[in-house]
Parts: sequence; structure tokens; C-alpha cells
Amino acid sequence: MAPPRNPSSKPPSLSEGGGGPGSGIKVTLLVIPLVVIALVAWDGRHFDPGLVDFKRPGEGGNHLAGLFPKRVGELQPLGTIRTFGKENLYEYVNGHAEFFLGAGFDSLAVGEFARPGTDRQAPAVTIDLYDMGTPLNAFGVLMDEAGETSTPVEIGAMGFAGGKGVSAIHGRYYLKVASFTGAEVATEAAKTMVTAIGPQPQDDSWQRGFPDFGTPLGVKFVKENYRGMPFFDNVIEKSFKREEESFQVFLIAATPEKVAIITRELQNFLTVEEIETSREQEGERFFVRVHDRYEGEWFFLTNRDHFLGVFSPLDDFFKQKLSHY
Repeated sequence: MAPPRNPSSKPPSLSEGGGGPGSGIKVTLLVIPLVVIALVAWDGRHFDPGLVDFKRPGEGGNHLAGLFPKRVGELQPLGTIRTFGKENLYEYVNGHAEFFLGAGFDSLAVGEFARPGTDRQAPAVTIDLYDMGTPLNAFGVLMDEAGETSTPVEIGAMGFAGGKGVSAIHGRYYLKVASFTGAEVATEAAKTMVTAIGPQPQDDSWQRGFPDFGTPLGVKFVKENYRGMPFFDNVIEKSFKREEESFQVFLIAATPEKVAIITRELQNFLTVEEIETSREQEGERFFVRVHDRYEGEWFFLTNRDHFLGVFSPLDDFFKQKLSHY
């Protein structure tokens, strides 16, 4: 921690000389940019300061416009592709922009397609293409936006259909397609869009990192502050059912250095909160039991690039499943 500042000390440029008429102007010019940044960071959209930039409106989505196909079946583009960046996303998703910005949003492009000769106000399909920065961010948005009644579809890395719309992920892109003529048109448009984008790096850590603990019930992504713990970021939580018990397992895939930091910060947190823990070894595997008055009995373990936590008491079943994790 830096030593406390001496209240009587002043920067040399302000306290020693330079006290003429022009000094006040210099100070004002220095302060104005800070005031502008503060106002932007605390306006009605509550932008995170790390997300604030000063790009021209829509500039952030220009690279996405070129990914749209020339046609979707017999449908043709209706007007130009509209693009949005962090600074003007609210113009398109007013009331929901903060959700996307907090999830890692980079940019958005929106295209409308219709049959030739269709009026501008009557598109057959609308395609929203979000660049979420990383495949994991895109996965998180998909899982948050998919409704409980959505049906899985094979589009991109993962997709869902519901009503007359389709949502899917393909690499770092989140794709949302709405059709006014039926789900079949939306599905065709989504598949066409994935093909037009081309092959993309995928992140299957939401599947690959979880042992087989029973019947999977659901999966979700939490970008930060998982269960109120500020050191748990980019968490994938998967629910399982084992016999009559349902429980949650969470996974953080990271570098070995990051896994070590997470482990250290968790242990410090548990110590400060006076939450009892105990360490147990099974073969070459070490488990840490947590006797948590808030979450109940749970445990965690790590390997080189994974931190895995299980909200269920540690027993022989879990020891056997995790013996080679």
C-alpha cells in the first residue's frame, strides 16, 4: 500500500512558480478530460470505465458487415447492414445493452433480408451478429438468453430454437435470428450465416472439463463474481442429478498461474470468513473440504489448468470419478 499523502504538499508546477494568469487555464484543460470520462462512466447506461472508448458510432461493427451472405435462400438484403459499437449499442437493444456490455460485447451488425420487391418495413428475417470477444463470452450470452422451453438445434457449436427464432454460437460470435414467416426460415438463415462466417476456433471447455457425475440437468456461464466471490470469474456451472440428489459443479479453465492465484485468494477468503476447511489426499489427488455455513458442505480441487468445485459432500463416488482428473 502506498504511504499516505502529505496534505500540505502540492505538485511543484502548482505550488512553486507558474502562478500567473495562465496557470488556471492549464489546470482546467487538464481537468476537463477527467470530468468527461467520469460522466461517461457514470451515465444512465453505467458503462464500465474499461469499456469506454471514443470510436465513431457503429465503427466497432464494421468488420462484421462483410461476414453477411449476399442471399439467404431466395431472400435478398433489405437495405444496408447496420453496425453498432459499445458506445451506441443502446440504440438497438435499449434496456438490454448493459447485459451485453457486461458479458464482453465488442460489436454488433444487423442485417434484414426479404423477398425481392418487399417493402422496407416488412423483412422476412432479421439477423443479429454479435462479436462477443471470446467463444466463452458468446457461450455465456447464449445460455443466459435461451429460454427454458427452447429446443436444441445443430447450428454452429451450439444452438437453440424457440418460437420463430433461432440463437447459436460460432466461435466468438453470438447469432440471433428472428423470422416473421416461420422457424424454418430462421433456421435456414442461421445455417447460412454460420457457413458465410467460415471456420472459427471453438472453446469446448464447458463440456470437456466436467467429469461424468450423472445426468446433466443444465449449464450456465457466470462472467464474474460467482456466488458473490470476486475472484471467481468466467465460471461455467453445470448441474447434475445423481440418484435423487441434484447438485452444482463449477469449473474455471485458466492458466496454471491464474489457477494458483484463484486458489490462494479463495483460501484467504475462507480464513478471513472463519470458514473451516480440511485437506484430504486420495492417491495422488488432493481435495479440500469446505465446511461452509453459507453453502453447506462442498469441496474443490485443482489440476494444472482447471479449478473444479463441487457443491456436495466429498464421498467415495466423487473420489473415484476424480481419481484421474
